Amino acid sequence: MTPEPVVAEGNGCAVSLPRICSNGRQLRDISRDALRALQDCNHPPVQFVRSGMIVAIVHDEKKRQVISEVGIDALCGRLARCADYFKVSPKGDEYDCSPPPGVVKDILALPPGEWNFPSLDALTEIPIIRPDGSIPDTIPPRDCTTRQIQVSPSRRFRPSHQETISRLRCT
Repeated sequence: MTPEPVVAEGNGCAVSLPRICSNGRQLRDISRDALRALQDCNHPPVQFVRSGMIVAIVHDEKKRQVISEVGIDALCGRLARCADYFKVSPKGDEYDCSPPPGVVKDILALPPGEWNFPSLDALTEIPIIRPDGSIPDTIPPRDCTTRQIQVSPSRRFRPSHQETISRLRCT
């Protein structure tokens, strides 16, 4: 990675993106720089680890939030949004390029622990009931119910304890 980031427009505001040279270097070094850029760009988290795969929360055709595996194409797009990739010609001129396919595949092949993304065990649009009967608005990592969960904001409500118990009874 070059030490001088460039300024790019992203989501309506200027952000600094690292520049990553994509040729004349070992795959492991390019992958390390690309993964670091991906990790730095994952705030708030959009990439998670689930069952040994990189996943993301996306909207399906009915506008519901679902967990989706991040494949080669999706990861390539995300890498392109988190850093500017370039190559150096034999004459020494720099020119822009896409993230190298080998880097994308190498990152996906890394052990999940090296990705350093938060884990995601479940996604729910219904309230979660803790063992003490309380219903959290959000569930922090390592909660007594699950390690990480995303609650759909479109379905938030706060029923009373009695309402919750009555909904659990069979009718």
